Amino acid sequence: MKKNQFQNFLYFRQFNQKFSSGFTLIETFVAITIIMIVIVGPLTLAQRSLNSASLTKEKMTASFLAQDAIEYVRSVRDGKILSEGGWASFLDSNVGLGLCLDNYCYINTVTSAPPIQCASGNIDNCLNLKYDAGSYLYRYDTGGQSPYKRGIKIT
Repeated sequence: MKKNQFQNFLYFRQFNQKFSSGFTLIETFVAITIIMIVIVGPLTLAQRSLNSASLTKEKMTASFLAQDAIEYVRSVRDGKILSEGGWASFLDSNVGLGLCLDNYCYINTVTSAPPIQCASGNIDNCLNLKYDAGSYLYRYDTGGQSPYKRGIKIT
């Protein structure tokens, strides 16, 4: 190479390095987009998992509350049949679980208080259970408001 050509080559190389040594704006946007996809994907998955776990917890609590009421009704039924000798005492419409015959009523399984008929015998008119954080129990008399209603109807 001649001296003049060599100088032109060095000048071109310096010029090329000066403008191509950094990232272009498009490359930066592409890199940021890829990073966002990589970060947002797992975070979305984690959020959905937490929502699913919360919904599952609520469904299990509702199931346990229903099971608690069923066990209470069975216990009262068995006790009445064994001690008083028959279905008539269990289904007496004036007292006890007889109020729940063809009408919704609510019972406090913690205190074993007599059942109270829901207004108009409708499940929508039953009271919400309250959650007692000190004893970890759902009841009607003490505690903070909970989203659960429990109505018993004997048919």
